[in-house]
Amino acid sequence: MILEFVVIAFIVFIINYLINYVHMKKNDALISNKALLFIQKKYKLKLDDKKIDALSKIIIIDNTLIISIAIELILRWNINYFVLAGVSFVLFIVLIIISYNLIGYILNKKGW
Repeated sequence: MILEFVVIAFIVFIINYLINYVHMKKNDALISNKALLFIQKKYKLKLDDKKIDALSKIIIIDNTLIISIAIELILRWNINYFVLAGVSFVLFIVLIIISYNLIGYILNKKGW
């Protein structure tokens, strides 16, 4: 059961990462990413081009991880559709807030 969970989450992670990374590179949207701007402004990070590229990749991996965890958990629950939509919305918001603040805190402590 746990192995099945890990395998499906890993497959969703890889597919989502490839789609996000190719899409972001193709549209050159790495600099205008709202998550990047949120982390940069909240934690007052001084970013140059190399740091922006690194932080963008971290955010892509983080977003992919959030989506794969949430999708895997939602697929496991057998509940009403409307309850599922509400729970998934709350789950996404909580995971995004926790992960972006954790990334910003860690980068701030590293001296970015």
